[in-house]
Amino acid sequence: MEKVKKLTEEFFNKFLKIKNRDLAFSEIYDLVKDWLPSEQYPNGNSPGIYFLLDKNKDIYYIGCSKISISSRLNVYFKYDKQDRNKCYKTKGSEDVFYIITYPMENDLKYFVYSLELYLIEKVRPKVNKVGK
Repeated sequence: MEKVKKLTEEFFNKFLKIKNRDLAFSEIYDLVKDWLPSEQYPNGNSPGIYFLLDKNKDIYYIGCSKISISSRLNVYFKYDKQDRNKCYKTKGSEDVFYIITYPMENDLKYFVYSLELYLIEKVRPKVNKVGK
């Protein structure tokens, strides 16, 4: 994630001319250990970027939401119908075990797509395709 943090800082410096930005990445959220039905995802109410990580904590997918990170993550992860304390992973998210989020302020939310594409191009996650 250090590379991602440096690339995020580079994006803000290069394209938005914002220097010394506080990079408030969340801690790693473990979908197995940390999953609670009443709990929000880290930075869940904010627009921003989310990183889905595999079991080795390598970046599997980079995504974004200009409304709320939780609304996007709820597409991938749901409560198990038999045990509401367990996470049910929807099709395509079976290999995801961890999440990291990066919130953006509302006045910068329209740059979230640009940051997402920039990071995808530079990091080349397993699932993302450049240009999609």
